[in-house]
Amino acid sequence: MLNWWNELSSLQQVFTYFAIPATLILIIQIILFIIGLSDGDGDTDVSHSDIDSDGLEADDEPGGDITESSDMAEVRLLTFRSIVAFFAVGGWTGVVLGGLDLPLPAVVMISLLAGWAALYFVSWSIRMALRLQHSGNIQIANAIGKVGEVYITIPAANKGYGKVNVIVQERFCEFEAATSADRDLKTGESVFVTGITEDNVLTVIPNDEVSTG
Repeated sequence: MLNWWNELSSLQQVFTYFAIPATLILIIQIILFIIGLSDGDGDTDVSHSDIDSDGLEADDEPGGDITESSDMAEVRLLTFRSIVAFFAVGGWTGVVLGGLDLPLPAVVMISLLAGWAALYFVSWSIRMALRLQHSGNIQIANAIGKVGEVYITIPAANKGYGKVNVIVQERFCEFEAATSADRDLKTGESVFVTGITEDNVLTVIPNDEVSTG
């Protein structure tokens, strides 16, 4: 291993610094996805534009079915998974090309293009996964009364939206959420779903504030 490293040029070593960690993370993500523990982007992702209630817009009927809408294409291009793929594929491309007799600008440019192609492919794959998962309707109202976990920090006092992961109808789903709590609800914090707004955004409170009586 040490001999292989010493044989690399300085340029190849730089690309390797990006490629190896990204590849390890990518492998871990794949393993978690296979055993069903993967969270975040690859799971059902519900936002304002993804909600359609039997032909009505979200504003017309809160708590309706969640189905595939014409705005499904509005999937985030830059996600953690796609960025990891960018560095993994772009990094190894740079390592390979760095060993060839190519000018530095060409190596960098081709590596960036390869990384960008990987990033776009992962985002496209997520979009296809969402289409499949949205083939069956999910009643967002069934999230009320359930305990979830904060995925993206939720600003305090209804000052903005975050995201929570909640199991609804035996599916691991991601919903936009707001809170009236006087503090931000941080990533990983347990929350209790108290209701749904007219925009089909979940309202949540810290789970430790739920009365046990």
